[in-house]
This record gives sequence, structure tokens and C-alpha cells, in this order.
Amino acid sequence: MPMLSTKSLFHRVRPYLSFEYLHATMDNNLPIAADNGSIDFLRTEGRTPIIMPKFMGSVGLTYTAGPLFLNTSIRYTDKQYSTF
Repeated sequence: MPMLSTKSLFHRVRPYLSFEYLHATMDNNLPIAADNGSIDFLRTEGRTPIIMPKFMGSVGLTYTAGPLFLNTSIRYTDKQYSTF
């Protein structure tokens, strides 16, 4: 996950930007057992795995005062799936 930040601005404030791109696909069809005991396959080849967002990112600010600091950020997570 790349992260971009700057030196402290105004001696105490530091903005940052973080992002991630994930391109994941399933390489095979998943085998399952049918009711009669035979093996069948779910057509999952080439689909996105469950709970895998394509994009994630955040923008934030860090405020530093001596040994103390305050961090605030906003995060974005792209859509995710919970079933095949």
C-alpha cells in the first residue's frame, strides 16, 4: 500500500495520502459435493473473491506538539461481496 506524506507544514501539521489497488481473481472453479455424493463445480473461475475490495484509500492529517500527536483520517473502501 503506497503512502505519500510531506514534511511538517507550519512546524506541526503533516498531511498524508494512502491508497491501494487490488486486482484479485479466482483461478479455478470450486469443487463441491452434490446431494448424491458426486463432485460438482461452482463456476467461480475469473470472478473476484469474496470480501476483496478493488480500491481502498485514506487521507489524513497529523498534528505534532512535542511528544504528543493527534491523527485524523478519512478512509474509503470500495464495494465488497459476501457470496459467490
